[in-house]
Amino acid sequence: MESSRSEKSPSDNVVVRKAKDLKSEVRVWVCSLFGRELADDEEVAVALPDAATGQVKGDRAQARRALLASMEHLGERFRNVADDDMEAALDEAMKAVRPSFEPRT
Repeated sequence: MESSRSEKSPSDNVVVRKAKDLKSEVRVWVCSLFGRELADDEEVAVALPDAATGQVKGDRAQARRALLASMEHLGERFRNVADDDMEAALDEAMKAVRPSFEPRT
């Protein structure tokens, strides 16, 4: 869809729909993401980031390095924790964040 404007607004890449207006398969998918049903009057927003406004590769690489460093630090802190205890703690945390979470067996 072309616009007659030369500059794009950030809202040009956002779509908002009421849950009742979603196709059934889309609604099922969205419900599975959130682990709960949607009320008909709830709004679902989808944003498509514009490459020009997104992070540049250098920022992403820096964020990746920082994340890996944090993970290394956590790994060192918890290296003496038994694997079963770590798995149980992670499963508990996931269940708290997403009630529909079921651990893999």
